[in-house]
Amino acid sequence: MRASVLNEILTRINAIDADETMRLQVTQIVLDVAMEHGVAGMARIDRVAYARRMLDARISRSTIRARLMAEYGLSRRSAYRAIDMALQTVP
Repeated sequence: MRASVLNEILTRINAIDADETMRLQVTQIVLDVAMEHGVAGMARIDRVAYARRMLDARISRSTIRARLMAEYGLSRRSAYRAIDMALQTVP
C-alpha cells in the first residue's frame, strides 16, 4: 500500500460522521499498521492530519505552527508546509 492511498484513507476517515474520539482512534490504527508495514511518508501524513484536525477546530495557523513545532520537532518552515498541505485536503 502506498502513502497516497493511505492519505486518501485518512481523508475519508475524517469525513465520517462520527464522534471525534472514534475518528482519532481509527486514524491511529491506520497509521500504526502503515508504520508496521514500512510505508514511507507516514510521519508527514500524520502531521498533515494533525494540522487538518486543528484547522477544522478553527485554531489559528500560528498556534498550529507552534504545536507542530513542539509535537514533531519541526522547523518553522516545515510546520507551515504541513499546514499548507492540510489546507489542500478536503475537510
